[in-house]
Amino acid sequence: MSKLLQPLLLLLAICCFSAVADIDYVFSPPTDKLTARQSSVYHITQDQHGFMWLATDSDGLLRFDGSESVNWLSVAESGLRRQNVDKFVLENNGAIWMASWGHGLTYLAAANDVQYNFRADSGDPDALASDRVQTLFLDSKQRLWIGTVAGVNYIDLANPREIKRYAAPELEHPLHKNRIWWITESAEGLWFATADGIVLLNTEQQVKRYLLPQPEKNILERAREVRAIQHFSSGIWASSATGVYQYHSGCDCFARLEMPAQVASPRVNVLYQSPDNYLWVGSTEGLFLYDTEAKQWIKNRQGFNYLPDVDVRTLYENADSQLWVGSRDQGLFIGNPQQRAFQPLSSQLPSPLQQAASRLISALYQDQQRNIWIAAHGALIWLEHASNQWHQVLYRQQHNIRKIYQFASQPDGSLWLATDSGLYQMQDGRLRPELTPFELAGIPPGAITAFHISTDGDFYLGVWQRGLLRWQPQTQQATISLTNLATNSGDQIYQIVTDQSGNLYAATRYSGLYKRPVGQSWHQVETGVANLVEGFNCVLPVAETIVWLCSEYGLWRLDLQSGSSSQFLTEQGLPSVFITGAFLDQQQRLWALTNHGPARFNEHSQRFTSYSLNDGLPDLTMQRNAHLLLPDGSFLLGTAMGVANSKFDIEAEYMPVPRVALSQVEIDGRDQTRHYPVNQTQIALPANFRELVIGVSVLDYREPDKNTIRYRLLGFSSNWSSATRNRELRYLGLAPGNYLLEVIGQNSQGIQSAEPLRIQIQVAAPWWYSPYLWIVSAVVFLTTLLLSVYLRELNLRRRNARLAGLVSARTQELELLAQQLQNKADHDELTGLLNRAGFTEHFQRLRLQLQRSQQSLSLVLIDLDYFKSINDQFGHAAGDAALQHFAAKLSTRARGSDLTGRWGGEEFILALADCTASDAKVFCEALLREMQQEPCSYQGAILKLSATFGIAQLPVSCSSLEQWVKLADDALYQGKHRGRAQAVIAKPTQLLTN
Repeated sequence: MSKLLQPLLLLLAICCFSAVADIDYVFSPPTDKLTARQSSVYHITQDQHGFMWLATDSDGLLRFDGSESVNWLSVAESGLRRQNVDKFVLENNGAIWMASWGHGLTYLAAANDVQYNFRADSGDPDALASDRVQTLFLDSKQRLWIGTVAGVNYIDLANPREIKRYAAPELEHPLHKNRIWWITESAEGLWFATADGIVLLNTEQQVKRYLLPQPEKNILERAREVRAIQHFSSGIWASSATGVYQYHSGCDCFARLEMPAQVASPRVNVLYQSPDNYLWVGSTEGLFLYDTEAKQWIKNRQGFNYLPDVDVRTLYENADSQLWVGSRDQGLFIGNPQQRAFQPLSSQLPSPLQQAASRLISALYQDQQRNIWIAAHGALIWLEHASNQWHQVLYRQQHNIRKIYQFASQPDGSLWLATDSGLYQMQDGRLRPELTPFELAGIPPGAITAFHISTDGDFYLGVWQRGLLRWQPQTQQATISLTNLATNSGDQIYQIVTDQSGNLYAATRYSGLYKRPVGQSWHQVETGVANLVEGFNCVLPVAETIVWLCSEYGLWRLDLQSGSSSQFLTEQGLPSVFITGAFLDQQQRLWALTNHGPARFNEHSQRFTSYSLNDGLPDLTMQRNAHLLLPDGSFLLGTAMGVANSKFDIEAEYMPVPRVALSQVEIDGRDQTRHYPVNQTQIALPANFRELVIGVSVLDYREPDKNTIRYRLLGFSSNWSSATRNRELRYLGLAPGNYLLEVIGQNSQGIQSAEPLRIQIQVAAPWWYSPYLWIVSAVVFLTTLLLSVYLRELNLRRRNARLAGLVSARTQELELLAQQLQNKADHDELTGLLNRAGFTEHFQRLRLQLQRSQQSLSLVLIDLDYFKSINDQFGHAAGDAALQHFAAKLSTRARGSDLTGRWGGEEFILALADCTASDAKVFCEALLREMQQEPCSYQGAILKLSATFGIAQLPVSCSSLEQWVKLADDALYQGKHRGRAQAVIAKPTQLLTN
């Protein structure tokens, strides 16, 4: 060992202390069945379009879009199925070079149907050195280097069919018949990691060998073998059975990094440098992280090993900052970075409080003394600002309070709590019940679901099933208003707030929005959306005439002056349409709280950006009053599993815009995917085509199950579809002509693709569409017609008698047949839908079909609300018109594969093929909105219709329609009981079978 190397190694050993990483990763396998079944993954990369590619030993080469994989070899017609692919190179033109273990080197340009294979041949000195190809590398001169277990070959891509052997006749050459594990390139030349050290082939074609220095103890078998060599911005790195090594030009040598004392030296298989100069080290024992700038190993919360007991063989960080890990015998792992935007507060609390702080948080508050109050499940936790000490009151045990709804302070600073058992005041760290307002109003104490204290000290209490109680402690007066809420079962006040002018607002569950202008009485606000939502979960005034309203069907922005409103749904980036609360942060940015996480509004784009568990949130169920702005500009959010503290710079956030790409083309049942590149903009179909299936992918991998698309086919319809997670578009029998398919993608954060994916679809016209053919046909037709008329006149009398007899006999036969068909009719006469018998018969056919194809099935039982009142008020003819109107709406909405029927009276039934219960609920809610927006018109009268939907999803093996209907009827009954005009999914207590 050189004298220069010894002090260098000592310096590295001193510098290699450890640090704890600011972020951690959660690793999980993919959910796609094809990807998940891969035993070993040896190479991963992302192409220029955004697709992930995997080299595996189970199914060869896979292209993955986050939700589904395509086996790139199984659709070939040339016997390439199930190769063990070690490595591959993707060219920008879509061509692929594949290195396989036992099948040599394969070139595949599927779009052009070009494919050829290079194999070993002892009779050809330039042939592939071995059919066991270990690695591939494309250098700066566009030469493809092929490393095998018995030497090196290369191919100049300018002449891709010609392969050459390197150093074939030079028996003493270090690359001659040497096993090549890895190849990389730097300014010095090409570096080869081999079974016998490292070989440098410099720019002058001179060769130099490096043997890695070995530790003084624990000399391992195959210690001279170098598994990987990589050139990164931080230098040249190599790995072997004895660890990780870095090249130093000063000594022209490799120095070994000392591993942490807690970690035994693992056999290192792969090295990968992330964009932030962290070096990922994959070994037979797991995954490690090294900071190349600070020269230290990085810990996570469990220690140094980020993926223990996994034999890591390949690493890749994609555009979504995920770390993709391919292993031997354990498949693929996808690592999502954690805690970027939020951090759980429970970890910062004293140990005795951490469990309580990790449960449901119903309210947050900071009082005038800057104490922070947290209403947790069963415990009231607060941070005393003066002493910086945490305290706790077990309110469930001491006062039998099950939930704290809200905090508020009087002008003198005293703290009050609204709970499910009444009003309480905090005094000297103890809760004291306050009964005075109830006694003055002459009502028993009850749950206070909303709470507000005005600047003059008046209390406004939303009392369950009573209305609004106003208590004036100064004058000892109490009055009840909004008593109409008590007449509506389950109605309550969810929130009471004031705007900058002092006007009060009250958001109620079923009765809409109320306002009390300064000096006036309460009145109901006409929101203009009563036909879609009955009540609101929250109200947020942001200007003199502008308020935001939270509902179970989106977020609404209402202009009180003009009466106009705007609705925001998942199509605008919200993670859910169930909005529990809203607030403005320190920069006056709007945040919406939903049952699937929080979302931030961008005023410029009029869209929301949502946050998920990958952003550090402990849970996604947001609570109405559980948000708190802090003086430093951050804020706290309460969830069903604790408090999250924001800790991010919104302006510096990385919010990549997703791309939408063509991922599947199937014409008449034949998979044409490989022949249509991702950037294909045109699909030509023959005149006699029957079915076109187009698959599209939103190429964002963070939470792919939440990616959605909207689409339209111009030339067929100009209307955009609603947001859907179904990525497969199916078109049957399109008429000849030109169409334009447009697809907009949206990722899990609510960010929309910059522009739609556009694909021209051309359906050729059949031969009989030719204008010359029509001219000739017209001439022939006229000639034939004249001749026919002439002959007919000659034989008319003779034929009339015979024709009359034939017509009479045929008429009798048709009448008899019509009567027989009528007796067997399976359709309802009034609506044209299947009747009960017809639906029963068709349902069993559909169920068996879906059972064979292993697809889901949902049954919906529909009952028109208050239908009897239509008959009573307008007559049965109007009722029939309403039934026909609804049947038409149902038939228009249903697909060709679905079944629609009239079950009896005002009850209808619907079977949705290949549809889950949650998707069926979306279908029903869309139909309900259309009914409310487009009522039935009868003789000048407007018949407003609504319906309640009961949804059942059972295994398709369940053959008893009676069980399906019973389950859907139970859900329908729940919907009726809850107030009608809604869709309810049945939740069976046990799995029903046939």
